[in-house]
Amino acid sequence: MKANHINPLGRLKPLPSPYAEERNYTHTSQFDLTRDLSRSNAQGSGFNIKAWCQEADCDYSYECALFDDIFSDLMDSPMARSLINFAAEQEWSIYVEPLNDAAYDLDDEHKVLLLNNYNLKLPTFEKSGFFRHALILSLVKGLRDIWHIECRQPYEHGLTIESVLLLERVRAADCDVIALLTAWELRGEGMPEIWRHLLGAPEGDMALRFTEALEREPQKHFNNSALIEAFHGWFDNAERVGACDHQTLDMIDCMVEESRETGLYGHKKAKPQFIESLSRLPDRTFYLQDYGFGISKDPHFAGLEDDVNQAYYLQIKHEMETTHAGGIYFRDSKLAAKIFPDD
Repeated sequence: MKANHINPLGRLKPLPSPYAEERNYTHTSQFDLTRDLSRSNAQGSGFNIKAWCQEADCDYSYECALFDDIFSDLMDSPMARSLINFAAEQEWSIYVEPLNDAAYDLDDEHKVLLLNNYNLKLPTFEKSGFFRHALILSLVKGLRDIWHIECRQPYEHGLTIESVLLLERVRAADCDVIALLTAWELRGEGMPEIWRHLLGAPEGDMALRFTEALEREPQKHFNNSALIEAFHGWFDNAERVGACDHQTLDMIDCMVEESRETGLYGHKKAKPQFIESLSRLPDRTFYLQDYGFGISKDPHFAGLEDDVNQAYYLQIKHEMETTHAGGIYFRDSKLAAKIFPDD
């Protein structure tokens, strides 16, 4: 599995299902959002959250109590509550297992959200606020990514590589923005610990920009302008943008051969309305409303500045625009087939 080299508690874009590793979930901790647990304290809209462990040698009651507590806290956030409801309706499950440097991963083929336990026992997450809060933020980001997968994919068909890169950036930034919004809502419910943790996390720069916007103009909390400030802040970190781009290019590179036959990538550009739709909130508003056109044109959002990623991008473009036969690159695939019919 490919992973970027940013802080291990930061966000890692999940791999698409064709390249997700085959996993055996029998001996990992599972939490099925579609089942009912009568003793759960977390009440959703029309269902109770189910959390249980399939691992034969684990303490069932302890794991249930720990994760029910986490879900119970999240249900005080309207944003998180909406995401939990949605994931349950789509019949997703949550597993906890070691994931190297990835904070979480998604296996959309099996509808599984994998959270990283960093090889730590679950009691550590109860005793250590740092790891517990990191787990909660990873969970929220993963739940938001589930929403993106279920509502917005597949979107690649016919789009240019540049558009795919941009949309993956917007998706990654949105997941961090939504985690920030959840932490802020929990802060307002008397749980400031997660917000304080976020201030010291890699997304702390976004959180500071968010709060500075509210200090200058408190009404920005009600018109989503503070979220836009946080969204802008995501793109100010070149390392964060570069890591997202590199992983997207890895994904595209794996699909080059398939794209020749299926037309997965083409010449269409992402529409501003679609960019804005990636920012939908539970109240059916879009915090990026009217910003889609600017995002698609502004080099701050759409430019590719990292030298390594630029070289990678040009390599992929060359492979997609040519056909390799007989040790020679052809721009005309029909001509290549005539000269080298056996290749």
